[in-house]
Amino acid sequence: MLFEDISAVLPTGLFIPREMKELFDWINTNNNIINGVGYLGDDCPTRVEFSASRNSSLKYWFGHERPEVIKRLCVFCKTGADGSMAALWLADDGTQKVVHLGSGSGSIMNCILADSFIDFIRLLAIGYDEIAWESDLAAECTSIRDAQKSKFYKWVVSTYGVKVPAIGSAIVRAISLNNGLSTNDEFSRWIEVNV
Repeated sequence: MLFEDISAVLPTGLFIPREMKELFDWINTNNNIINGVGYLGDDCPTRVEFSASRNSSLKYWFGHERPEVIKRLCVFCKTGADGSMAALWLADDGTQKVVHLGSGSGSIMNCILADSFIDFIRLLAIGYDEIAWESDLAAECTSIRDAQKSKFYKWVVSTYGVKVPAIGSAIVRAISLNNGLSTNDEFSRWIEVNV
């Protein structure tokens, strides 16, 4: 369901990574879908929502509908209760990354969350309640022990044979705030010239 829904809104040039499809399959298999929205499960402290319904909000986020900008993104996840989002983004060099778009009314974090989808999955497995807040990702996760007991965490470690760090900044390298300051984050710089 989630795979098909995201595929239907995916702009040309972007693709659904294998690990994303596997995550959606895991969500389906574990019956973690309510009204078309996917979750990581009741035992996982990370409260993100997966759906294909947020792409239409990009025109409001950017304040325009220029296809050369909007069609480089595919929103697939709500990262915080404030309405912040995660999206696949086609970078200038042709690679695809997972990025964060802060809501502006709460989170103002706009940056590359992960260079690969497996790193995004590792970020989710850490156990932050939300992944929309730079201050949280820069600190050790207090609920990591609860996360390690969850089905999701066990699936990530057993399926991919990866280590999950205790701190988000081990994955999110250049946390950027939408405050007009220069940044080392490629996505934040791209936003500055396209808003």
